[in-house]
Amino acid sequence: MLSLIKIGTFMVNNMKAKDLRIGNYVNMDGYPAEVFKITKAFIGCGRFRQKNFDEIEPIPLTEEWLIKFGFNKEHNEEWECNIPVFYLWYNESFKCFQISPNSNFPTTLLIKYVHQLQNLYFALTGEDLYLL
Repeated sequence: MLSLIKIGTFMVNNMKAKDLRIGNYVNMDGYPAEVFKITKAFIGCGRFRQKNFDEIEPIPLTEEWLIKFGFNKEHNEEWECNIPVFYLWYNESFKCFQISPNSNFPTTLLIKYVHQLQNLYFALTGEDLYLL
């Protein structure tokens, strides 16, 4: 039986400082921008620009972003990433990530945005997920 975990509580134009880390990607003025500073009042991203949180949006996680992060498509519908100790994959049919110490008993993670994947990867490995 799969257990369901919701990572983050995001609504468009309602991002919060606690949901982001330095290095996360967000949508700023219609373009992906890397976060370089976070305060309670604003976020620094892109080319040293500061924006209020209601001026940025999360980036939907797409096949293009999975490729940029080095995921490999396996078995027609699954995207795999090699993380020591954990097996992490994205199932296209269910539009969700699954994670397991082995592939026998996965937990399903509802991850819809790029920064959520970056934060999960960091939580599991202690390292940032970089673009290739």
